[in-house]
Amino acid sequence: MHKIGRKIAVIASVFSCFSLVAQEADPVIMTVNGKKILKSEFEYIYNKNNPATSSDRKSLDEYVAMFVKFRLKVAAAEAEGLDTVSTFRNELDGYRRQLIEPYLTDKKAEDNLFQEAYNRMKENVEASYIYINIPEPGTSSDTLAAYKKALSIREKALKKNADFNQLAVEYSEDPTAKKNRGYLGYIPIFNAPYEFETLVYTMQPGEISMPSKFQQGYFIIKVTNRRPDQGEFLASHILKLVSKDADSQTQTAAEQKIKDIYQKLKDGGDFAAIAKQESDDKGTAVKGGELPWFGTGRMTKQFEEAVFAMQKGELSQPFRSEYGWHIVLLKDKRSLPPYEEKKKELLEKIRSNSRQNLATVAFVEKLKAEYSFTFNPTSYQSLYLMADHGFPFDSLFVAEMKTKNGDLFQFAGETFTIKDFADYVSKNSQTRALLALDAMKEKLQEFEVYSVLDYENKHLETKYPEFGHLMQEYRDGILLFEISNREVWEKATKEKEKIQSFFEKNKNKYKWEKPHYKGYIVQCKDSKVAKAAKKLIKKLPADSIQSVLTREFNKNGKSQIKFNKGLFEKGTNPFVDKLAYKTGEMKVDSLFPVVFLSGKNLKYTPQSYEDVRGEITSDYQNYLEEEWVKSLKQRFKVEINEEVLRSVQK
Repeated sequence: MHKIGRKIAVIASVFSCFSLVAQEADPVIMTVNGKKILKSEFEYIYNKNNPATSSDRKSLDEYVAMFVKFRLKVAAAEAEGLDTVSTFRNELDGYRRQLIEPYLTDKKAEDNLFQEAYNRMKENVEASYIYINIPEPGTSSDTLAAYKKALSIREKALKKNADFNQLAVEYSEDPTAKKNRGYLGYIPIFNAPYEFETLVYTMQPGEISMPSKFQQGYFIIKVTNRRPDQGEFLASHILKLVSKDADSQTQTAAEQKIKDIYQKLKDGGDFAAIAKQESDDKGTAVKGGELPWFGTGRMTKQFEEAVFAMQKGELSQPFRSEYGWHIVLLKDKRSLPPYEEKKKELLEKIRSNSRQNLATVAFVEKLKAEYSFTFNPTSYQSLYLMADHGFPFDSLFVAEMKTKNGDLFQFAGETFTIKDFADYVSKNSQTRALLALDAMKEKLQEFEVYSVLDYENKHLETKYPEFGHLMQEYRDGILLFEISNREVWEKATKEKEKIQSFFEKNKNKYKWEKPHYKGYIVQCKDSKVAKAAKKLIKKLPADSIQSVLTREFNKNGKSQIKFNKGLFEKGTNPFVDKLAYKTGEMKVDSLFPVVFLSGKNLKYTPQSYEDVRGEITSDYQNYLEEEWVKSLKQRFKVEINEEVLRSVQK
């Protein structure tokens, strides 16, 4: 068996056979090398994996013997320090990282995020915005001034007949506003920060938001439309590039060119072939103009409006976008898949999106309540004041924090100080925030989350017995594999002289019921080649026959000889049956009509252990196992409490 496959099998067998269940006031049923085994541990695995209904139910004594062997092997691995090496620790930590996820996640909060995202995918929201920047370093006075400015602009936007997009041109501090008039278009989910998306998706057409701060500034948002999701489209297009600023002659030439292409298509021209030749979108031209599947918010407004109004198989008339002239062939369209089909994709997107932080924060809030989390407002305020006078978190800022005394928060009997926070920040200084105060708030929340989750992670084995049992199973399974591989499996493949000796001592056990021929079946072009080959074979060692004869007789592209090497049981090969045992008939290859054998008739007895490799390997492994267990029983003390053992519930 492949090494990795064997390891998985070993660990799986430990899971099924040696699960651990701890109970209070559990008597010790046995001690192995000084380690106590509780009655509940043994009783649970005995009844779970040896049920009364099983036709192969083992007696209590038989199961004790199996269990003791297992515990002895784990003890041997521990005695050799296999549980301390880095490869073991890394592998066990890898298993642990996979197992902790459901214990460190608020499943309900995560499911709510899935459902929320899916519900938002059913609808498209169109919006525009006005942006007011907060100048650096972003102090509280800078923030207040920007807010007041944004608020005054909102008041203008609320007036009757106010043109929101014209206000964006006049007041927005986003450099692109002069060109796009603050228009965002229809906003698909995951394309904007979650907080921004949430604000947009909770507004109604015509509504103008209060100034909302995102990173470096304030946004005023106006929602202009909500509509059902348009689905996804598969289309091919032909593009003739022409800038809006191009002169009239260039504009006219581009328009005439696209009309000429359209006429070719109407006359039956192949769309893909014409796209390859004529389209200025070189990235799609090589594919016959085909675009990837797209939905709302992926293309320009003019392109989407044209395509979304088309039917499958329809060819559009030429239309203009900001890039130039297009002709589109709509190849397919599809609606939003059902929730269950979309859930896997949503999971991947949510876990790589700021949404996941919400599920984590929700889980941490539950833990805070469970562990009676309290914080010191004075310490928090002192850090906010620091941030308001200098941007965190450079080395000088962190050094100053380390000079401050004060507790930040407490939970589960543990206290975390400003110095602890400074140590954390010195190793985790990156921040998404652009303003100093926001960065401090972000890092403080991050430190709270980290501290609570780290505490929970370190106490999972004691808080959740089933998790502790599972980790113990993985641990013992890995050790069992490593020590068994070292003491049994590797030796059964590498100790050739010892395996041969074992074979010689047990030779009669491996006799065959039918004769066997060991060697080569040699097929030759003619008698002359066969005669030369036989002569050469007499001078060669058996392991070089094929390579030498191939080099001598199969060269310059001409093949004069071919081979079949193996151990052939009588009745399995017509050449061997006819030439070695004088039975049956053989049908020769017309290109290689002369056939002879080179080898030895072993009759009923194998020549070496390699002739029965599978059987001998298995038997030798069993032999090594038995000898190893004998030595372990002598090396490690096993004590069984018979009174407790006989009280096991069967």
